[in-house]
Formats: sequence, C-alpha cells, structure tokens
Amino acid sequence: MPKYVFKKKKLKLLIGAVDLLGGIIYAPIRFLRAAKTRNKIPENIVVLRLDQTGDCVQTLPFFDALRKKYPAARITAVVLESNGFLFREKPGIDGVITIPVSWLVKGRKTGLKMVMGLVKSIRSGKFDLGFELRGDIRNIALLCFSGVKKIVGYACAGGGFMLDGEIPYDRDMHEIDKNLKLIGIGPVSPPVTMDFPASGEAAAAEFMEKASEGKKIKIVIHPFAGAASKMWSPVRYPELVRRILKAQKDALIFITGGPGDAQGWDQFKNNGVINAIGLPVEVSTAIAGKCDIFIGNDSFMQFVAAYSGLKTCVIAGYTSNYRRWSPKTAPEKLVVFHKPVPCGPCELQVCNQKSHFCMEMITVDEVFNSLIKWL
Repeated sequence: MPKYVFKKKKLKLLIGAVDLLGGIIYAPIRFLRAAKTRNKIPENIVVLRLDQTGDCVQTLPFFDALRKKYPAARITAVVLESNGFLFREKPGIDGVITIPVSWLVKGRKTGLKMVMGLVKSIRSGKFDLGFELRGDIRNIALLCFSGVKKIVGYACAGGGFMLDGEIPYDRDMHEIDKNLKLIGIGPVSPPVTMDFPASGEAAAAEFMEKASEGKKIKIVIHPFAGAASKMWSPVRYPELVRRILKAQKDALIFITGGPGDAQGWDQFKNNGVINAIGLPVEVSTAIAGKCDIFIGNDSFMQFVAAYSGLKTCVIAGYTSNYRRWSPKTAPEKLVVFHKPVPCGPCELQVCNQKSHFCMEMITVDEVFNSLIKWL
C-alpha cells in the first residue's frame, strides 16, 4: 500500500482500495495518454492550489521557476477567489481561474454546480500539462475530469493512478522545495524574496503617511490566524505592545487583520497604535511590506513580511511541523517560537486539550526580549 498522510487507518484502507481498483481500470488510459504527450513541449499549463493564503504564497517561487522552464507556454493558476490577488498581478502568470470555496476549506460547503462550473472553466483552457501541488485525490480528479492531457503531482492522499507523472512525496520537506521538486528543481537556500501585488501600494502609502507622525520604526502586528489553535493569548499581545512602546518611543504599531477580526481592536487602543484591521487584503499586504518589523501568529502575513525583507517574529506554537512552513529568510531576521509539546504536532483547528499549552508556555517576556535587538 502506498504511504498516505492520513492518520485514520480506515481512511488509508479506503483510499488504498480506490487506488488499487482505479489503477487496474485506468492503466490502458494512462498508457495512451503517455504515448500522446511524450516529448511534446506544453503550450498551455494549469497549476491547481485550492488551499489557504499562506499555502499560495509559498507557491509563488514555483510559478517563477515554471516560467523559466517553459518561457513560451501560457500559464494559468486555479485558486480560491480570496487568493486571486496574489496571482492576477504576478508577472509570468497569464490567467487566473477562481472558485469561491473548496473542499479544503473547513466549514464551507462546495456545491456540485460550483464544481462543475470550475471543471468547465478548466476544460475550456485545453491544457496539455497540469500540476497539482497538494497531493489530494479530489484535486487530481478535478484536473483529470477537466481534460488536462498530462498531470504531474504527488499522491500522498490518493489518486496516483490518475497522474501521468507521480513524484515521491517527502512530507517533512519545506513547502517551497516540495513544489519545486515537481519540476525537477532542488531545494533553494534562504533568503528568498518575493514581489507582492502593487494594487494596494497607493492606498497603503496614503494610510501610513497620515498615521506616521514622523515615527521612524514601523511595526506591523498580526494577532490573528485562520485557526483558533494558532492563536496566542489575546491578552498577551496588548501587553507586548505596551512593552514595545515603553522601550521605544519612536515606534509606530499597525494592527492588521481581516474584516472578521474587527472586534479584536478594542484591546489595542493606545497612542502609537494604528487600527489597520479590515482593510482590503491588497492594502494590508502593502502596509506589511513597508514596515520594519513583523510580529504575529502562524498566518499568511508572516510570509508577506519575511519575503518582503522585514525582521520577522512568529509565535507559531506546535500545531504543525513548522520547519515545513518557516519563511526562508536570513536567519538573523527571523525569530520563531515553536516549542515541542507531547500533544503535538496535532494539526487541529481547535486545541482539544484542557490547556492550550503550546501557546500558553510562550511568555510576553521571552517574546519581548527577543525583539529588543531590533528596536
């Protein structure tokens, strides 16, 4: 049986059975597909990544490398609508297809009509090469049913029988390197830099100019995350802010967050603290890129900051093997609080322990002390 990433034995057995049966049925089709695509240079390429924003940020180097490998091809990204801003303005990407939600976003349902609409959009592109970056049987099936002539990816969650180029999966490999491996490129060394959408630059510059009041050190704090398990205590961030402002009178702090985080502002109200919660994501991204220091939880904003060259402090806890996700930035510009605990890495959205120990054990003192050298 192939090595799957599932924790549940029943799911491993089920997907194993599907792969076994699918492999038998699909073998002749796979043979014919290989004969038709052998030695052909692709003209239309599609890349599927229906995950959260942080996952999408880590795919940007893949698109750069893909463009270098196939300079004449038309490259299209298929992503969630909320992540489309990362790809629409990116050089080297010719088209973007979006879907409002996907089966990879918990708590949101993906209807059949929505999926069939996505299949139709991909099929109309007449793609001769497709990359599935996650290794999910549903994603692979989507590309297969959409008529993509050759599909390359991982099969760590099943569906290998539908792949024309299955690559061995190393779960602990860094996500950037894992993506690049699909096109035969070895691990990249830090520091990695990225360019983010310029559409929010003007609004961000105007917002910051009005608020800056001549302050020289600009700090962005993102105290939110997509999962409760990745949240540091909301009481500790305000205390950290007070400590920073007391130590550095010339600091200005921007608090960023999405529209759903607006209720978190009240605890931060203070001189020297600016409410940037709820701004369009393009503007928040541009604000982060214009600051000097980033402090926040394990969220997509850490990548925006780190890959924009900021000094970056991440309070990551132990919900996952953070080495897979840690920004590939210069070591002297990165501080990460990621302490192993017996119950982790759990990969849970909500902590199931009586005490959220992996986060509670990270104190304001140690975070503040790690920042002193940057203030």
